[in-house]
Amino acid sequence: MTDFLTNEQREALIALGTPVRYPAEDTIFREGAPSHSVVVVLKGSVKITKMAADGTEITLATRGVGEVLGDEGVLMNDVRSATITTTTEVIGVD
Repeated sequence: MTDFLTNEQREALIALGTPVRYPAEDTIFREGAPSHSVVVVLKGSVKITKMAADGTEITLATRGVGEVLGDEGVLMNDVRSATITTTTEVIGVD
């Protein structure tokens, strides 16, 4: 779990969000798409990937419960730098 938020900050972020549910193998964020929101993972796991110049998909990381996904793009007002795909069903807050 990323610890850049205090428990109080995490609870406040979750309280502001909308519940979401993604089935396994679903794309939450796609590399190059606009960044408008973040997702806090409450249950499940995801993989983070990026496309190499030759079109090969490179797995950068896996993440799970408690993670805040997509924060960098939102904070930097930039497009998504990677694709986030569910590896299991994910329940979270957008």
